[in-house]
Amino acid sequence: MAAIQWTRGNTYDTLALTLQSQDGTPLSLAGLAGSAITVLLRPNMPLSLPAALAGSATITNAATGQISYQFAASDIAVPGSYYLEVHVAFSGASWLAFESLFIISQA
Repeated sequence: MAAIQWTRGNTYDTLALTLQSQDGTPLSLAGLAGSAITVLLRPNMPLSLPAALAGSATITNAATGQISYQFAASDIAVPGSYYLEVHVAFSGASWLAFESLFIISQA
């Protein structure tokens, strides 16, 4: 998968993603609210820890695992190389449903 490129300060565009199960099939989000989705950024360096972002996730098509994420300004304030992670909470268990290299560039 190619890295996702994002411009520092770009809060007017939304990020559209399709979440998949480990076997590559769409991850059903039926019955879940956007609050069940947590988006995190982890610096692209050894032993780094992810930090939850402040924006909001919306489920756009539950059957096909499609979501959108609206970044908050603080989410994308520091240019650099990160990993974007999307976790989904199902009945008390969290599932890593998406991971990609994420580059924040200067405006």
